[in-house]
Amino acid sequence: MGKILVIDDDRSTLHLIEDGPTPVGRLKRRLAAAVRRRHAALTIAVSDALRQWYLAEFGVPASHVVTVR
Repeated sequence: MGKILVIDDDRSTLHLIEDGPTPVGRLKRRLAAAVRRRHAALTIAVSDALRQWYLAEFGVPASHVVTVR
């Protein structure tokens, strides 16, 4: 599975968790996380599971990641 990165008006959205990413896939997701940290004031996850994964994987402040339902 791939991820979609959308940054608009200081918000970024998370849609999918990569299942078993390749080394290149891991690099891409690290780069995407760095772009989010630098340019997005808020990251929006589409599920609680995705939000928890993102917080654990990248160590971003919980106040910067919300879930939409």
